[in-house]
Amino acid sequence: IVYLDVGAAQGVQPADNFIVFREVGEGFPRQGLGRLTVLSVQEQTSTALVTESVKTIELGEKAVLRR
Repeated sequence: IVYLDVGAAQGVQPADNFIVFREVGEGFPRQGLGRLTVLSVQEQTSTALVTESVKTIELGEKAVLRR
């Protein structure tokens, strides 16, 4: 389970999917780490389940909404 700092105010809905990635450095492609599925949404936050991970997801990793 992870907690995201985006919620209903940003258009997030239950069952939305996020891709988690890590910025490796300037000039390098982002490194994909896994997928999240949103379970519940509050006004400014969301709770999601990690449904796939290829590496450890650390605090502060970036996530992009994929519908």
